[in-house]
Amino acid sequence: MKKDINILALLTPKKELAYLDDSMSVRQALEKMRARGFSAIPLIHDVTGEYLGSVSEGDLLWTIVGNNIFDLYHLEEVPVRTLIRRDYIPAVRVGTTIDELLHMVMNQNFVPIVDDRNILMGIVTRRSVINAMLQEEAGEEPDVGGDAVGQQGVEPDQPPAVGLPEAERVDDPLKEEDNDLA
Repeated sequence: MKKDINILALLTPKKELAYLDDSMSVRQALEKMRARGFSAIPLIHDVTGEYLGSVSEGDLLWTIVGNNIFDLYHLEEVPVRTLIRRDYIPAVRVGTTIDELLHMVMNQNFVPIVDDRNILMGIVTRRSVINAMLQEEAGEEPDVGGDAVGQQGVEPDQPPAVGLPEAERVDDPLKEEDNDLA
């Protein structure tokens, strides 16, 4: 991959992402991740937009099992901010080199990109990096500007990838009419 490429060229912007905010409950986080098919999702501060970390399925499971809470209504009382692990899926600053980004994307499905104030700008997915590399290898101009695959969806026989962009942010994924778990 070209060493002079700006990581913003691979960025899927925050406005196209599904993410959690710290005012949500564990129940809301669980339902959002289930609805989207994600195994991990970024968590931001509700007011400032600061990247706080990412939450995984395992974080949710250990919270449920560790607190003996097997009722979705009681999970509503547990704030998702109690699950923050700052070392899980670390973010990089917008000025990070492509080499540093490549090393990170080898170990995580998505890399959160933050500005100097730690505000989440978006993510770079492993898929967007691989697509850019394949296009470059084929002699094509890389289709930069985010993860185009996320715009089209995932093939039916493939599991959803972590961090694929979403068209809109959903604060509470449960709706009364489709709440089959409550």
